[in-house]
Amino acid sequence: MTSQASPAATAAELAARIRATSFPRIRYQKGYDRYDVDWLLRKVATELERGTAKPELADELADAEFSSTTVRSGYDEKAVDEFVDEVVTSLRELLGPPQPPATKPSPLTLVRRLLTRS
Repeated sequence: MTSQASPAATAAELAARIRATSFPRIRYQKGYDRYDVDWLLRKVATELERGTAKPELADELADAEFSSTTVRSGYDEKAVDEFVDEVVTSLRELLGPPQPPATKPSPLTLVRRLLTRS
């Protein structure tokens, strides 16, 4: 019989893995700005640790565009992209698909609702 880890334990493990990962640094070549990459990955790890991660977090990470640098030390783009892809896959498995956006009623609909209640 196989036992599956609880979602909280899995989230904590993923957060720990994100925090423990380091990327090859490059200089005088095109690479991702270290601060952009570090900030977003810290944000993802923090939300996982706090239990506030939502399914949309995977899309936010997948759609992220990091600044490039050539003079300052940056991260190897291929290594970052591969890791981000792995984390996005793990987040989607852990958190499930994002909820469809709720449609907001138009201001006119809200006014009509108020008028019919009077």
